[in-house]
Amino acid sequence: MIRSNQVNDPLLLFSWECPSQFQQICKEYSIPKNENSILNFPNAIYSNLIKAPIVQDNYDFILNLLKDKRSANQKITLILKKPFITSISTSKPSTISLNDPKKEEEEEKDLTDLIVIEQNSIGKLDIMFQASLLDPKIDMQKYQYTWTVIHFTSEDQYINGKNEINLRVKISDLLNGVNKIDFKITNPKSKKEYLKSYDYEKNLPPYGGNCQVSPVTGFSLTTEFTFKFENWISKSLPLLYKIKYQNNNKILVDISDGGVSENKFTSNTLPVAEKFILEIVDTQGISSQISCNVKVKTNTNLPEIQSFLEQYFDASKKLMMMDIYQTNKNSNEMDPAMLNNAIDMVDNLFNDDLTQEMFLQKYESIVSTIITISNQNLDNDKINKIYKILKLIVKNVDPILGDSSKVDLLYKILDNLNKKAGNFLLRKII
Repeated sequence: MIRSNQVNDPLLLFSWECPSQFQQICKEYSIPKNENSILNFPNAIYSNLIKAPIVQDNYDFILNLLKDKRSANQKITLILKKPFITSISTSKPSTISLNDPKKEEEEEKDLTDLIVIEQNSIGKLDIMFQASLLDPKIDMQKYQYTWTVIHFTSEDQYINGKNEINLRVKISDLLNGVNKIDFKITNPKSKKEYLKSYDYEKNLPPYGGNCQVSPVTGFSLTTEFTFKFENWISKSLPLLYKIKYQNNNKILVDISDGGVSENKFTSNTLPVAEKFILEIVDTQGISSQISCNVKVKTNTNLPEIQSFLEQYFDASKKLMMMDIYQTNKNSNEMDPAMLNNAIDMVDNLFNDDLTQEMFLQKYESIVSTIITISNQNLDNDKINKIYKILKLIVKNVDPILGDSSKVDLLYKILDNLNKKAGNFLLRKII
C-alpha cells in the first residue's frame, strides 16, 4: 500500500503512474478519483511479478493530483531489499539447519530494512510519526523504542514522550527545511539495536500573495463582495483559502465554510466589520495570514431573527448567520425565543452525526455561540443543556489540546456557567 499525505478534500483527485512491472495492476488507478489517494495491491497479486532482490530493487511511482484547473505531481520510490539475518551467538560460525528448533530460536532477524515511518497531521498544530514493521508476524510489543529529533533541546518537546512506538510533536517546534529524526528499536533480551533515520521536510508558510476585495465598501447581507487571492507561493499545493472575521467574543470565525481552493470567494453574507483576515493553508497544514481591506456597514432593513434564520436549513450555517445578524444589531443580547433557538441549534448540530473533522472545522463558530449563550440569563434547565453539549465537545477536542488559545475558550464558558450555577458544575465536569 502506498498512501498520499494530502489532506482529505473531496474535490482533490488522485491518479498514479506505475513502473512497467505494475502496469496491469495499476490500470484502475490511472483515472483521477478522490478515492485513489491510496494505491493498494496485496502481496498475493504482485509477488509473482517481482524477483527476490539480490541487494536492492527500486520502483518509481508518480502520484498525480488534480483540482479544478490546477495539477501537481510527486515521485514516490518503493525500495525492496533482501532481508538480512544475523545470529545472536558470535562465538563461532554456525550452520543453520531448518529442522533444528534451537538454532532457529538463536536467529534474530535484522529489523533495519523492515522499519517503516509514516507521518500524519493531527489538526493544524501537531504531527504524528508512526512506526511499523513490514513483517506482520513480528510482535512489536516485545521491543523498546527511542525517538530523537536532532535539534530538540527539551524533553517537553516530545509530547507523548520519546519511548512510545509513535512520536507526537508540535509542527511549530520543527525547523523550516529538513528535520532529521532518529528512531531506535531495541531488543531487551539480546540488547540488539536497530536504527532508522527519517527526514521530514517542513516547508515555509505560503508567501508572496495578496488579498483584494471588490467593492471596498457595502452593506452586510446585501452587497455581494468578491475576495481575490493571487500570487501565493508554496511547495505544498494546492492551497486552501479561508476568510475570517473577529466577532464580539474576540474569536476569529470562518465565514468561507471551511475555505475554498479557487483563487476567489464571493458572498453577500458578511458581518458588519472593517477588517477581515485571509488565512492561506497548504497541504502540510502550515498557514499564513494577511488582512483584507473592506468595510461592511450595518444593514438596517433586516427582518426579525426567526424569519431570517428560516431560510437556512443546516444547523452550523444557522449558527454563523445568527452571529452575522447580531453584528448588525451591535449586540450579543438574546431574547428568550432566540436563546432557546440557539441552544437547540447547537444541540442539533451534535445530533446530526457531526464528525470530528467537521467539528474542528466549525469549532470557533460553535464555541463562540456557546460563549454568547453562557453570558445570558440562564435557568438550571438551560445550564444542564449546555453542560451536556460541553461533554460532547470534550470527546472531540484531542487534536487541539495543544492550542492553548482554543482550550481557553472552553474555560471561558466554564467560568461563565460557574458564576451562574456555582462550583458544583465545575466539579461535575472535571
